Amino acid sequence: YNSEGICQWAQRIYGNYDVFILSLEVDNNNNVYLAGQSLSSILYFNNGISLTSNSYQQGFLAKYNSEGICQWAQFVADDSSVTTAFKIKVDSDGNLILAGEFYESTIHFNNNISLNVNGQNNAYIAKYNSDGICQWAQSVTGDSVNLLRDLDIDNDNNVYTLGLFMSDTIIF
Repeated sequence: YNSEGICQWAQRIYGNYDVFILSLEVDNNNNVYLAGQSLSSILYFNNGISLTSNSYQQGFLAKYNSEGICQWAQFVADDSSVTTAFKIKVDSDGNLILAGEFYESTIHFNNNISLNVNGQNNAYIAKYNSDGICQWAQSVTGDSVNLLRDLDIDNDNNVYTLGLFMSDTIIF
């Protein structure tokens, strides 16, 4: 929508089951980044882009340009992991910071980056460049449920998070 409330573009993301967009962020070039969760085995975006998964629940990221054309889309981790992408932010350098959860023993992001599980539900924070390449990932684990639900970034690109932490000992 523009500042006068007129729709500029709209796009559909769909699959053979539920798809949830949980977070949206716009960078300085008016690119739109989406983070969410899919219960579908296949996800369709515009521009001929689709994703296929063998997992029940996959977190995903997508980038659209200012005209609403999908530039890329990807699952947060390999398709054998159960993940969710809850919150996305863009830092002052145009990088993406993503917060979410994972449930499997190990999740593999792109760029040969992996995290190991250490409890029931584990949280992660990951940094991606604007091309969707993972730069780093960190886990928040413990002996029980640990969930990240929000994040923010300050002017120095420091990341702040909040969530639900039920472990007696939390490992950052």
